[in-house]
Amino acid sequence: MSGWGKADDKTSTGTITITAPTITFNGASAVDSNVITSSAHGFRNGDYVKYTDGGGTQIVGLTDTSSYYVTNVSTNTLQLADTYHKAMMNVPQPLTITDGAGASHTLTLEFDKAHRASVAGGSTAFTTEAAVGDVMVTGAQELLITEIASDTACTVIAFDRQTAPAAASGAAYTLNEKPTSLGADANTDNTLVFGVDNTEIVRGSDNIVSIAVGEEGTQYLEAPSITVAGPTARTIATTAVTTASNSITISDHNLTTGAKLTYADASGTAITGLSDATTYFAIKVDNDTIKLATNLSNANAGTAIALSGTGNNSQTLTGVTATATAAVAGGVITGYTVTEVGSDYLAPPAVTVPVPDRTIPTSGVTIGTDSIAYTSHGLSEAFEVKYQDGGGTALAGLVDNTSYFISHVGLTANAFRLATNATLAAGTELSTVVIANTSGGFTCANATLAVADRVVITGTFGGSGSINSYATGTIYKVSAVTGTSPNVTGFTLTDESGGALTTVAGTPTGVTYKAGTIIDLTGTGNNAQTFDILATNTGVTQGTATASIGIGAAGDQGSSAAHSGWIRRKELTGNNAGRVQYEVLVALSKNGITSDADDDTQFSE
Repeated sequence: MSGWGKADDKTSTGTITITAPTITFNGASAVDSNVITSSAHGFRNGDYVKYTDGGGTQIVGLTDTSSYYVTNVSTNTLQLADTYHKAMMNVPQPLTITDGAGASHTLTLEFDKAHRASVAGGSTAFTTEAAVGDVMVTGAQELLITEIASDTACTVIAFDRQTAPAAASGAAYTLNEKPTSLGADANTDNTLVFGVDNTEIVRGSDNIVSIAVGEEGTQYLEAPSITVAGPTARTIATTAVTTASNSITISDHNLTTGAKLTYADASGTAITGLSDATTYFAIKVDNDTIKLATNLSNANAGTAIALSGTGNNSQTLTGVTATATAAVAGGVITGYTVTEVGSDYLAPPAVTVPVPDRTIPTSGVTIGTDSIAYTSHGLSEAFEVKYQDGGGTALAGLVDNTSYFISHVGLTANAFRLATNATLAAGTELSTVVIANTSGGFTCANATLAVADRVVITGTFGGSGSINSYATGTIYKVSAVTGTSPNVTGFTLTDESGGALTTVAGTPTGVTYKAGTIIDLTGTGNNAQTFDILATNTGVTQGTATASIGIGAAGDQGSSAAHSGWIRRKELTGNNAGRVQYEVLVALSKNGITSDADDDTQFSE
């Protein structure tokens, strides 16, 4: 049917760590009569597990780092078989094993297709925010929740059974639910639309549900760190606080129970019962009144904080700022993923996409040649770039948040050097050049040149005079000059490391001499430093993005949502008793839901 939902975002807090279920046991005392004992091990018949001896003596009959199949499972014991068939037979054929030694033997469930994984949450609220059957999305993984043990522990499998779960640590995640029973008649729950009930429709109205690519930009070799503007702070006057009912009046607030808000006392007297810079959860009383709870569970239970003071007239309540990440390919931005949907957005916020940049680790800076390495950097001569020290030690020779220019000197596909302005970056051609002696001395027409400048010589020497070991494109360093710029009439060159040149005096032909002044780098900075590629450069375009919030404008406290279709479920009787008939009905949608993903924009929660 048209408009079947792919995913509907739900509130999710905290971070997650994904691991494979594992047990550790004593290779001697926990092994007896081919049986391994481990209290509440959690393994199931047919599980494919890897055995390690933990540095002890391996169990006889098993091989360290080899994998086996679990069989004959009870709550606290299991056996192992060498094939899935032997493990799952009506009468299993377990391996014969005897004691090993050491207390650190392990069995770990392999990350494999259709295998489960354990999720440990940090500051999560799985029991109130998630449900069995919800999908947990982190990075490129979609994981189906099969069991919730607590607020911080659940079990998942890959939503696509042809893929395996993957380990993750401290990862951001989102939750979404899949459509369940969709209905519009007496045989089904007609409050469900694309798996989203009316309460969730309203809750989604203050969330960021998607961020669309506007201008894809150019020169994006690294994913930019985008910024979503925060929700508007709500100023709470003292007259809006009613201590008798522990409530706060906010006209037409559009908040729902569970909305996360941060209180700020604006350096004044705080509302007694609240603390500055602390997050609370809304309890909706009516369209114009809320109470506050200390956590989501209390909010859902209606357990409000007692307020015994009214604070000051500058205090505020502010929703959570949304966050998102960008993806790039081929030098352009290809999409954005919302990683925190935020809360209390009354209108779509502005999204700031920075100019493209290049991150330069300390290992990419070569002090001896003042060169910076970056593979396939894509920068052109005289490009303006702005150095950012990333909050760490600045690269010695550069100043934070200052513009520099890509020099022609040493510019290759994988390295560049810097000049202080575009003129110096472009360099100047030296004319009427003569090799004056055998030790790197040259004369020239009046020129602008200084000690430590570089001269790039290209071409093939003809005429008279030459440089030993010369190759076209070689960069030389100016060690001395005769005269003062712009009237320098002579100079001495060394190699870049300062080594003396051996030259043959004469008047060469067929070669050019291009001088350039580059910045002397005397340190390597830090691993977070970057160069912004300014959009004023030819061929560089800055990306843009547009955020969308869920349906329901501010003040929309419970409107229904038109949809493209529903499923009619009918339990049959008579000769067909015990059968269930499903009929897909399709209708037009005022919201324009015409594809699998469209409902995610319309129904965000």
